[in-house]
Amino acid sequence: MLKIGICEDNQEQLIDLKDKITTLKSLENISFKIHCFSSGIEVIEKSDLKLDILFMDIIMPGKDGFYTSKDIREYDPNVEIIFTTAEPKYVFKGYEVNAYRYLIKPISKIELERHIRSWIEDNNKRQERISLKFNSEVVFLNKTDIIYAEINKKRLTIYTKKCSYELEMTLKKLEDMINSDKFFRCHHSYLINLEEVDRLSKTSIGICRKDIPVSRNRMSELKKKLTINLSKSI
Repeated sequence: MLKIGICEDNQEQLIDLKDKITTLKSLENISFKIHCFSSGIEVIEKSDLKLDILFMDIIMPGKDGFYTSKDIREYDPNVEIIFTTAEPKYVFKGYEVNAYRYLIKPISKIELERHIRSWIEDNNKRQERISLKFNSEVVFLNKTDIIYAEINKKRLTIYTKKCSYELEMTLKKLEDMINSDKFFRCHHSYLINLEEVDRLSKTSIGICRKDIPVSRNRMSELKKKLTINLSKSI
């Protein structure tokens, strides 16, 4: 579910923005929930919500939108902050808190639609990749390029269509990062890309000329996953 937050001290503007978001075409087929806040303090108190998008008013009594956003960045580097303001002069300050975009008040539904649609497209692209630390560098991998991963004596090796990466990471962590039904933990030491499986035996599967063992208690689930994955590709 997409979690959207609105932080706005003006009740009339808050309701107006909420109503506009609710009727956006780009959200018609997306499950979402809107959380409303009248101050930055309220947002911070609800840090456990883990919002995806936060519409943040800049000029508010007490702690303004910028200071609130700095506090938010301390515990949540991922939420996309979209500042709402009637003053274009504040735009450049958003770089300090990695703001995603700006909306100038009064907020038009057309502009709101454009920003939300753009965020959805950007988010979909991000979800197709993962980032890994490899040899003091950050490597970005497309999930579809990963063939399988193997853990051996606390060393994780990720095999891709171009090369392999060996790093210190648990297989569970990689599995959580990928978070895709196209991958399956067929064995405590292996995570496989279901789309790369080219043969199946009673105790193993074949991927790129390699036999990978399948735990006895996971074979039934693997067959179900392979069937579902095949039906989606037809």
